[in-house]
Amino acid sequence: MKNDSNAPRETITVEQVRKDLQKIVGLPVARAWKGHGTAIFLELGELRKDYHGWKNASGENYSMQGDWTLGELWGWKIIHDKSVVFDATEFNKFGVSTKPVKEVIEHLVGKTIISVVLNEDATLLTIVFNTNLILQVSKGSSTFFSLSYNYKPMLFFDEDGISYHGVFPE
Repeated sequence: MKNDSNAPRETITVEQVRKDLQKIVGLPVARAWKGHGTAIFLELGELRKDYHGWKNASGENYSMQGDWTLGELWGWKIIHDKSVVFDATEFNKFGVSTKPVKEVIEHLVGKTIISVVLNEDATLLTIVFNTNLILQVSKGSSTFFSLSYNYKPMLFFDEDGISYHGVFPE
């Protein structure tokens, strides 16, 4: 999900971000995929084909996309029973294989989000799943996270602040 500078931007408050994040509570993770390095993306809700003008490594001209995508998650860890069971920052180093990242995020597929909390100073995003797994994302130096309603309006929380691109659903 790329920040489209031509799309209309609207600056919003942290309170509005919290309200918008509640829209993904109750949705299952239909697909989890790894981007560059340890960045992960969660496709939420029902999957559908999103057609594009290029072919991927499998020769397909589409990717499977959920109703919502929670993405660009970099500084993340998975917690279970108050213990960190996976910390992605250990794999975000030059020369270290990120294969374990792909393996661990597969465990999120099929899980349902039961809670999403953005802390008071907006530096920690906590996502709780129905199996008591917790995905905790810390704000880094650039993009913290993005939430995309995949019918093209998007919410961005990045180095430029918090903003809408397009029209976000009520």
